[in-house]
Amino acid sequence: MKEVFETKFSRNAAAICLLTAPIFLLSTDFLNQIEGFSFAAYFLAEITVGLLMFSVLAIMQILRLKAEKSGYMGGAIALLGTLKGTTIFAINYLNAELARSGLDAAAMQRYLTAAEGTFEKILWFALPGPLFPLGLLILGIVLLKTKSVSQIASIALIFCAIAFPVGRFSGVFGFVLVSDILLVISFCLIGWQVFNSTLVEQRQPKLQHA
Repeated sequence: MKEVFETKFSRNAAAICLLTAPIFLLSTDFLNQIEGFSFAAYFLAEITVGLLMFSVLAIMQILRLKAEKSGYMGGAIALLGTLKGTTIFAINYLNAELARSGLDAAAMQRYLTAAEGTFEKILWFALPGPLFPLGLLILGIVLLKTKSVSQIASIALIFCAIAFPVGRFSGVFGFVLVSDILLVISFCLIGWQVFNSTLVEQRQPKLQHA
């Protein structure tokens, strides 16, 4: 057996990303609820996306030997969804600024109708969005089956993946808050394990058909 992260730097970097990413996401969602803080929320969201990407890569590293293929598949899907998050945050910021600019209600409604009805938006904006929670769901299930991290962290990640799209698509802040808190629990528990070097690689047993 050996540590999952072979150097102290890589271990600490992974732990920092896992510990901070969900807290940044939670802060971003709170700022989005406060009028006049749309730019601050957008700026924080850009940092959050980077931290989430490195967090996903850290989980892929944890699964490298126990379930490499499943880990890579879930990670790749989550990374694609995370990258698309930058577009989502940018469009939300644009909508918020247009609403604050004093644009009359009729003109704002025409813009929203045109933006939501285009084929390009449906194909390139809406569809990739669910990939992030889908990737988290796969990673959570694989982490639970391989017992790579604490059971609570794995289960929290699975339920976060379920609650995440419900909150984002419904627009109900309560569901968004629940998904954010579940992500905080999961990633922080994993990050704490990484930081304390309690994760080890074991070549056997591997997850079958991974």
